[in-house]
Amino acid sequence: MRADARRKRRLALLAFLCWACTLESNENKPVVSVTAPRLLDELCNTGAYTLTGTAVRTAGLTQDSCGFELGPGAGEVAFELAVSGGGIHNTTKISGLLVDLDADGPTNARWVPLLVLDATSPDTGAPTQTVTVGTTDRRVGLVDLEVWSETTFEPTPACSMARHRPR
Repeated sequence: MRADARRKRRLALLAFLCWACTLESNENKPVVSVTAPRLLDELCNTGAYTLTGTAVRTAGLTQDSCGFELGPGAGEVAFELAVSGGGIHNTTKISGLLVDLDADGPTNARWVPLLVLDATSPDTGAPTQTVTVGTTDRRVGLVDLEVWSETTFEPTPACSMARHRPR
């Protein structure tokens, strides 16, 4: 009788563990990552940019930071940025912190989307993306970049069970 009760408890425990594993394994929790502030400084320190036209490297918002001045006239700064991937659904948004440069100094700071990649983008699988910021009609400053990414991965079993074998 005692062995029968022990066997029923083991079966109940096994059923509970199997149920708990299926709950966890069916969740596709997205993983969100955002680059640290001052990504632009890192790119400047490694020379990972290309300037064309009227674009000039300058100090950023502070003397110890990097920035770029664009315009007036045609000018561009281009960056090669690593983007994450590997999930079943990946969305990446690259934004630039831009300011208007006028006689009063920098004004109108705003984050501007520069590039959005999702599952429907033709080059989603590429490990890097070229991001270009340009202007033709006014003076703007680029003072930082941000890469935001959300990836959902294939569900994987959260646990496994193996039969205990006595030694």
